Amino acid sequence: MSRYQCPHCGFVPKVLAVNDAELPELSGYICESCASVSLFTREGIRKLTPDELRAIKNSPAWDAVLGPVRELILSSFAPPADRSKTMLTDGRPVTADHLTIQQSGMQKGYVVLTDEERAKGWTRPYRDTYTHLVCGTDTTMGRKIAETYARDPGFYNGTFCVQCRTHRPLDEFVWKGTDEKVGS
Repeated sequence: MSRYQCPHCGFVPKVLAVNDAELPELSGYICESCASVSLFTREGIRKLTPDELRAIKNSPAWDAVLGPVRELILSSFAPPADRSKTMLTDGRPVTADHLTIQQSGMQKGYVVLTDEERAKGWTRPYRDTYTHLVCGTDTTMGRKIAETYARDPGFYNGTFCVQCRTHRPLDEFVWKGTDEKVGS
């Protein structure tokens, strides 16, 4: 886990500029992915204690910058996904036989949200690689499946491990480089 990633969702900002010499003791950080409020310190970004959160929300910086930025981020979130709008990753309609397990251990087809539904925006960061906690292997999924996770993290209840060659419950997997469970 990077010391400069959101402790709530695992998002890592692409650019983070800070004047280290003038960093206040309580420096609030608003995640651009999940809009959570965290504490930015010289050691990294961490979750706030309830007292720290209260102090930040009572500070002039909250009214002038942090609060409005958080509201702007929250207002930009995508609407809830319509789970009735699905297809298989190859664009075909969903059929009952998509669950048939092939020799590789993978299903015959995988259900995703439609292109139009995924285009409405994501509620989580785009990530395509996860780690199986049982065997330690990383698996990289196709773009449409990764976009479906980003649009609706709770869409799936299990995923595939390339090493174990089987589908397992999501609580056995974390996004690569984080301790955040896949599907959360």
